[in-house]
Amino acid sequence: MIRMKFNLLVLGVALILGEGMPRPVSASVLNDIGSGQLLIEGQGALMLDTSAHIDANGMIAHVSLEQTFQNPSQSHVEGLYVFPLLENASVFFMEMRIGERRITADIREKGEAKRIYTAARAAGKKAALVEQQRPNMFKQSVANISPGEQVTIALKFYMPVQYDRGEFSIRLPMTITERFYPGGSPAEGQLMHTAAGPAPALTSTMLHATITADVTPGFDLKQIVAAYHDLSISKHRHSYSVSLKQTTTPMDRDFVMTWSPVRSAKPQAAVFKETLDGEDYVMFMMLPPNEVSGLVAMPREMIFIIDTSGSMQGQSIIQAKHALLAAIDSLRPEDSFNVIEFNNHATSVFMAPQPADHYSKDVAAKWVRSLSADGGTNMLTALNMAFQMPRDEALLRHVIFVTDGAVGNETQLFASIHSGLADGRLFTVGIGSAPNSFFMRKAAEFGRGTFTYIGDAGEARDEMLNLFEKIDSPMASNIQVQWPGTAEVYPERVPDLYLEEPLIVVARGHNLMGDLYVTGNSAFNAWAETLSLNTGSSSIGVGALWGRAKIGALEDSQVTGRNPDEVKSEIIQVALAHHLVSRFTSLVAVEQVVERLPGDQLAKVKINNPTPQGQRTAQYPATATNARLNMLLGIICLMLLVLYRVRWSRAAEV
Repeated sequence: MIRMKFNLLVLGVALILGEGMPRPVSASVLNDIGSGQLLIEGQGALMLDTSAHIDANGMIAHVSLEQTFQNPSQSHVEGLYVFPLLENASVFFMEMRIGERRITADIREKGEAKRIYTAARAAGKKAALVEQQRPNMFKQSVANISPGEQVTIALKFYMPVQYDRGEFSIRLPMTITERFYPGGSPAEGQLMHTAAGPAPALTSTMLHATITADVTPGFDLKQIVAAYHDLSISKHRHSYSVSLKQTTTPMDRDFVMTWSPVRSAKPQAAVFKETLDGEDYVMFMMLPPNEVSGLVAMPREMIFIIDTSGSMQGQSIIQAKHALLAAIDSLRPEDSFNVIEFNNHATSVFMAPQPADHYSKDVAAKWVRSLSADGGTNMLTALNMAFQMPRDEALLRHVIFVTDGAVGNETQLFASIHSGLADGRLFTVGIGSAPNSFFMRKAAEFGRGTFTYIGDAGEARDEMLNLFEKIDSPMASNIQVQWPGTAEVYPERVPDLYLEEPLIVVARGHNLMGDLYVTGNSAFNAWAETLSLNTGSSSIGVGALWGRAKIGALEDSQVTGRNPDEVKSEIIQVALAHHLVSRFTSLVAVEQVVERLPGDQLAKVKINNPTPQGQRTAQYPATATNARLNMLLGIICLMLLVLYRVRWSRAAEV
């Protein structure tokens, strides 16, 4: 009895305090600085201000991002902030500003940069470090911010402008959907809190950003719009200045801006060139034939996969179900289909693909309407189920994957797609205000399909119908590109082209002049185009985008079994040559002035990043830990202990 009382007391106190015991690793990792948080540990409250300027010129966008850290506390502070970027962004510049003082960062190997930063931090010097945690997630560290002081970190990066269905677009990620790691283990570079001792208290805050843009397409535009923000626009000849109507915006959704040319000025081909150190870097865009009259739609086998994990709670699952219901409704009688849903486990509505008759579509639609979001994000089980389903060899298999992509085991998933899809196609549909676009774009690339982004439930039907129109209209396949001379080209494997979707390729070579020949099979007959490289306009940033594309290709080569050590060595070589942040290189800046004496405290505190718009503030998969639940269980245990003590005392009196 005494032992039981003691155990209850220990359990109650431990559950209430919670933090005094070693914690199990949470499967839904939103701990420390792994999933998009500003982290400063101690008693101070660090403030963060963000501004971004986008300069879109042709097919390249140059982005300047400034983040200001302010320390109102009485202690020196280190600020750590994880921020999202598109996976094809090329980060090449960092500058630290303290008042009028400016310190420009150098590019170093990741380990060396970390040692430089750590030594400067320990010596009391102001220092800044930018590291890549994932291809679309970067960590920024700022050491020794003095009491009452402001430090601004300026970053610059290039990213390609997207073109689809007659519209140009750019997306600037503003927050991060938390990632799920099967088995509770983070991917390389991910940090999580597992040690004993009290965890820092969380202070909720809503961060805001100022966004401006200059768009110079070289021709008149019909319109410029932002899907989720109101814009103010002014025209200056052939350029346009853009700003937010409300000046600032909450950082709880991505900034997506599109612009469309007037119909008479729609480009068919464009070449952009940059010469660096005697080497030509070329990016070309070519629109495939857009004639669809007379095209006969072929029967399709469609396997739909819908993510019903905890990260999809709120608007995301609503959008996903809208999208899937629209897709099922648009199936033709000659098609066959099946639907798979997954969280911790995967289940399908049918054992094998069924004809898309009224009965099967009605059964599937009712099943989809009944779905809810909860649990972990075990994508691998769902993908393997789709790949292993019985199939009609006469039909080309299309896998439509509807998800927010909130996972951390991307490499394992890419390997599954590479080995299991065979001659099928994989199309990804990104859901929510901040999807993991790296996973979705790269998964579609491995699957020779496309990535569609749906940021609002009202868009779901139109976007899914547009996707089906693409699938029905493969405009060119088996594409071959012949360069005038020797060129190193990415992507190495040119994907199929779909209706109104361009071919975009970056290349490096010596004296790349002359004609470029592109051939392939269209929906009607053999297809060929000639593009002159002699008329390419000068465009800064093509070399950086080529470097980023090569790094991506090197990373992909590990999926097919290439030696990781060789890959690492080549990535470092490319990243240093192009001054790019990568998995193995970082930007580091150090000011030589000593701000903090060695014995002074370096305080730290946590401030949450905003939750993506429409997503609930917390999702707890089956393997996650909930502090409130711990507290409730602890209180219950203490109450039971008190009741037992009272009853035991009365029994003793009797």
